[in-house]
Amino acid sequence: MLASDGFNTNSDISDDTFTVVRHAPEVFIFTEDGTTVQSNQLLILSGNGYDQEDGILEGTSLEWSSNLEGFLGTGNLLQARLLEGQHIVTLTGRDSDNNEAEASIQIVVDGESDMIYLPLVLR
Repeated sequence: MLASDGFNTNSDISDDTFTVVRHAPEVFIFTEDGTTVQSNQLLILSGNGYDQEDGILEGTSLEWSSNLEGFLGTGNLLQARLLEGQHIVTLTGRDSDNNEAEASIQIVVDGESDMIYLPLVLR
């Protein structure tokens, strides 16, 4: 009998049962580490996950959180307004075997901008 994890192959010539270890997923964040936004600015978080056994992770298999605010949402793409401060934002990927992997970035949220927004008047 042969068993493969997609990279390695092993064989068994006995009648005993053997198992192939299931792998944890891999998680990637595309939003740049060290990004700075204003507290009134919408932040877009982007990432993905992949598992050798399950394939691409989507939806609730990907969970976003902040060390300052806790749970932020799920999915590959998330729009958020974060509180002022220095956040460690983490994307956790969970496969069907409940194996987990994490990736983290730092996001700095500054106070309100000094800019003044005036209405546009057209004549």
